[in-house]
Amino acid sequence: NLSNTDHYSGLTSDYIQTVFIDSKENIWAGSWDNGFYVLKKGQNKFENINVENSKGILISNAILSIAEDQDGVIWIGSFYSGIYNYNLETNVLKNYNSVEFEDISTTDVRKILVDKDNIIWFGTTAGLFNITKGENNEVQLSSLEEQMSQAPNNQKSANHILSLYQCSNQYIWIGTRGAGFCRYNKETNEFKWYNKSTGFSEQNVTGIIEDDAGDIWVTGNMGVSKLNIETNKITSFSSNDGLLSDDFNFNATLKDEDGVIYFGNYKGIDYFNPKKIEVNSSVPSLYLTGLKIFNKDVVPNQGHSPLTKVITETKSLEFNYQQTVFTIEYTGINYTRSEKNQYAYYLEGFEESWNYVGNLQSATYTNLDYGEYTFKLKAANNDGVWNETPLTLKITILPPWWKTNGAMVCYIVLFFMGVYLLNKMTQSRIKEKEIIRNERIQRVQVDQLNEKKIQFFTNISHEFRTPLTLIINPLQDILRDTGLSLPLTVKDKLDVIYRNTDRLYRMINELMDFRKLELDKVNIRASQFNLVSLTKDVVAFFKEETSSRNIYLSMDSDVPDLPVWADASMLEKIIFNILSNAVKVTPDGGAINADILSTDDLVLFPLIDENVPCKALEIRISDTGPGLEKDQINKIFERFYQIENLNKGYYGSTGIGLEVVQSFIKLHKGKVEVESEVGKGTTFRILLPAGNAHFSKEELAPQVISETAKKEKFILNAAIETEETDNDAVTSTKSSTLLIVEDSVELRKYLKSELKNHYKILVAING
Repeated sequence: NLSNTDHYSGLTSDYIQTVFIDSKENIWAGSWDNGFYVLKKGQNKFENINVENSKGILISNAILSIAEDQDGVIWIGSFYSGIYNYNLETNVLKNYNSVEFEDISTTDVRKILVDKDNIIWFGTTAGLFNITKGENNEVQLSSLEEQMSQAPNNQKSANHILSLYQCSNQYIWIGTRGAGFCRYNKETNEFKWYNKSTGFSEQNVTGIIEDDAGDIWVTGNMGVSKLNIETNKITSFSSNDGLLSDDFNFNATLKDEDGVIYFGNYKGIDYFNPKKIEVNSSVPSLYLTGLKIFNKDVVPNQGHSPLTKVITETKSLEFNYQQTVFTIEYTGINYTRSEKNQYAYYLEGFEESWNYVGNLQSATYTNLDYGEYTFKLKAANNDGVWNETPLTLKITILPPWWKTNGAMVCYIVLFFMGVYLLNKMTQSRIKEKEIIRNERIQRVQVDQLNEKKIQFFTNISHEFRTPLTLIINPLQDILRDTGLSLPLTVKDKLDVIYRNTDRLYRMINELMDFRKLELDKVNIRASQFNLVSLTKDVVAFFKEETSSRNIYLSMDSDVPDLPVWADASMLEKIIFNILSNAVKVTPDGGAINADILSTDDLVLFPLIDENVPCKALEIRISDTGPGLEKDQINKIFERFYQIENLNKGYYGSTGIGLEVVQSFIKLHKGKVEVESEVGKGTTFRILLPAGNAHFSKEELAPQVISETAKKEKFILNAAIETEETDNDAVTSTKSSTLLIVEDSVELRKYLKSELKNHYKILVAING
């Protein structure tokens, strides 16, 4: 005890943290509460440097570590104020608190180590740092914090340094608080860690030292451990082995000239010569002691138990697929310190390496796949000597019934059956697709054939128009000529000829219109005319026939003159077609009414606007025929659809008339509605929007044409224009020239003869 003795004086602190003897045999002591002391060789009084007498250079009075570099500079580590160095010759104390040292200037420096290359290492609570000296004693600080943070444990634990040591192999050994210890190779810049994952149970390493054999000894809070760096074998000692305490002070280690190692703990000093420690070479005898399934003990020969006898005598176990969680218990018999036995096991077929579990005496496995496994167990005695031959136990996990060999055979059979059925279905589907493809080809061919037939029939019909024109027009001339004085019987026969010829002409025109609609070549040319007058002309055409069949045919209008914007030719065909069908289905003695209505009610026309209704004109044609079923109403506008109860012998029926009607009405942006009741009759409502705002500019006929080009209606028994009128026309139009283009010689000749009194005639065979 050097404190306040007769021979030595000046040591005023009772809390000495570290003692160091430099190369000149000066004694340095770091205290917890009064800075540091130095006792120079040959003197008997300690010099004290603390916060009060250091002129503000020393910030903390708690000194934790002192070391000397090869240049004789003393390095000092403090509590929470970083590092200092002291030059004994110049008595200069320096504090490293500049910007480049800010990472270390506010940390606890637990240990300072100067290695053989004169690199100064600092073990701090913020990580591992080192200082290298350059020219003019310039220093450079480096940090290994990031590299140590990559250790397989908590980052903060890996960087809380408690101890440092350099062994004879030049490795730097680093002890941490909470992460075990590691070895740093300066040449390769690699760290090798020793912690729980490698079988080292001590977490806090407070001191490190090397013995004469090259083994590394470490202290902590659980005793003393020895590491054989060649085999990486770790041997641990505790108070049960004779140590005074299991809790050791920071960096309280020393090896003397005889190889005796000293460790300072909280109860005193433990010391021993590692060469004289005897090793227990007797390995433990291993036995299985118990089996649990789902954490319940298993008794031999119990229901569904895999044991037929006690597990100690069992060489193999067989589990069914439902026994997915099992625990094997074991023990090792060793008569010297059996509580320090260490165990390791692994399941061959499932794991690749041994599980070192310390003194744990059970192994648990869950959800293993079915198959064959081998459980292997080994143990080490109190000195870490492992038995060479492990204990083995065969384990079989049976598959569930759906994974047995029989089930697999069934799966294979089902698979091939499925392949067969799939192939059969595929072939069947291919055949069906081939049939459908052939049907489509045939349908296309039939459509093409029908198209050619229709084209042929259209061409023939077109050819019919020329002779029919040459029949109708002379008949008109004959019936108009009042000077012929034909007998009444002859005139009646001519009327029949004219009427049927005109019907045939209309049927041909209907077919031509249908063909134009199909090819989308029908263009509407709307002009303004009197709807009442047009409807009267069409109704008058059926007067004679309805009168002969005693059918009451009437035409009513709520106004005498109702202007409408429409294509006169199309509207005439619409009314004519519907009246023709009405006459066709109305029985003798029935009635047909045609009404022209101008109503103030607004009607919604989807082809104009789906939301805003507008004013409309209505043509309503009703008959007292047999009527239609509800499903027939939706079909009468379909192509070639004919009602079964129609009188097909009358006027003939192509099945395309109503489709043409609907198409013409759509061109007018209107709509047609049908109301019918079986046994009472049918009513067609043709609704046309009023005005011409719904037509485009191209759909309106030029105004001049709409006023002058009025189609002459020839009605049987109607008044004939006088010769004076004809003469006026000749006089007024003789100055005009008319070009007739017609490929039929006969028709071209007839037209020229009929019109030569009115126009200057020019003719041509083609365009």
